[in-house]
Amino acid sequence: MCRSCYLDDAIDVVENASPVIPARKKGKWIQFQKWDYEATYYCSECSRTIRCLEEYLLQDNPYCHCGAEMEVEDAEKPEM
Repeated sequence: MCRSCYLDDAIDVVENASPVIPARKKGKWIQFQKWDYEATYYCSECSRTIRCLEEYLLQDNPYCHCGAEMEVEDAEKPEM
């Protein structure tokens, strides 16, 4: 085959490839300490801990650094 045939074959492979979308991890922020105004939460997927105000938890931390999309365990999501 000539170089242009290889290039045409490569373009066909790329154009006909189906995109692979990785599965999203879902995690939860679980509260384990609470103070007057703040609380400490940990990720159910990787155990990372954060300390913040409950009303800003999901607004400031919608994803953990491990890539999990976060929810709050046994609590409603605050309105944003």
